[in-house]
Amino acid sequence: AKIESEEVDLGPGLAAIANDGQIVRKNGLRNFPRNMKVKTDSLRRLGVEWPPLMPSRWRQRPSLWMGTSTSGTAFHSDCCDNFIAMIAGTKRITLAPPSDFHLLTPRCVGKNKGLCYANIPEPNKPGVSSSHYNKMIVDVKPGEILYVPSGWFHHIENLGPTLMTNFWTFGKETCGVVSTSPRFY
Repeated sequence: AKIESEEVDLGPGLAAIANDGQIVRKNGLRNFPRNMKVKTDSLRRLGVEWPPLMPSRWRQRPSLWMGTSTSGTAFHSDCCDNFIAMIAGTKRITLAPPSDFHLLTPRCVGKNKGLCYANIPEPNKPGVSSSHYNKMIVDVKPGEILYVPSGWFHHIENLGPTLMTNFWTFGKETCGVVSTSPRFY
């Protein structure tokens, strides 16, 4: 559901994750938000700002994510650059480069096939081999930002209750270069 209001009541969601509870779905809704679009002013109230040096013309509306140790995100790649900013808790993120696309034999969905799910939904599950592709693991903690370039596969595992926001770009390949001002050519 889209949130158009400047006021976002995070109380019920924070209460649900405080006990490291399960995601509960009822009437198509979850007991805490997973991908809630929020206005920048709402994030400022949480002490979160846009990543530095990111031109406003490249920015999509930020998303707020809540999670528990029983929730995560399947191994996938996105069409756009992504900045993951942790507010509370720690997420373990497993990455694989776009050069391993053919090794992960993904299933791509969406209007432009820009969201691709790898054939390995949980790459860190015991017994799952990663010997056929390049895998990197990083833990992202409060106050840290992880940049995930377009096309990079990433699996997200919550290491307990988490609160994070992410910032997607509008698909500029040049975002990975990061703009600076003034420009030196």
